[in-house]
Amino acid sequence: MTTTTTKMTKMVKMVFSIVLLNGVLPVSELFAGGLFNPGAANHAATSNNAAGAAGAATGAAANSPSPLASLLPFVLIFFVFYILLIRPQKKKAQQEEAMLSALNKGDEVVPRSGMSGTIQGLTEKVVTLEVAEGVRVKVLRGQIGGLASKVLEGKVVGAATSTAASSK
Repeated sequence: MTTTTTKMTKMVKMVFSIVLLNGVLPVSELFAGGLFNPGAANHAATSNNAAGAAGAATGAAANSPSPLASLLPFVLIFFVFYILLIRPQKKKAQQEEAMLSALNKGDEVVPRSGMSGTIQGLTEKVVTLEVAEGVRVKVLRGQIGGLASKVLEGKVVGAATSTAASSK
């Protein structure tokens, strides 16, 4: 978990430093010699004669950042947010939907409220849980946190074996 957080922090810092440095150090200079070549326009802009002034006007127009350069930071930010936030959320939502659709009568589940129970009845929106013998609770299907064995990480099985051992 901390590795993902560290990677996310580094990437966000990198993207924001590019965005913030855009006013001080234009993105076109970051890619000098690649997508952009601002050196020729700067040379023409420093000339002092009349021809140089005309050249400076065209050089200033040529030196203005292209639409690609001004959109690049926003594209990078969107890409980072997609990789680090949107894609994992979609994956988790799909896993939760698959778990909710795979629920069956007799499964032991834990709702988000924290109590555990065995499924006694299922409808499209409501799950009836038996939390103790003869005690049934209706819970919305979307509020099921997961199967008890996965949520409690095997503690349910350990609790059952310790109860059996203490009854001997």
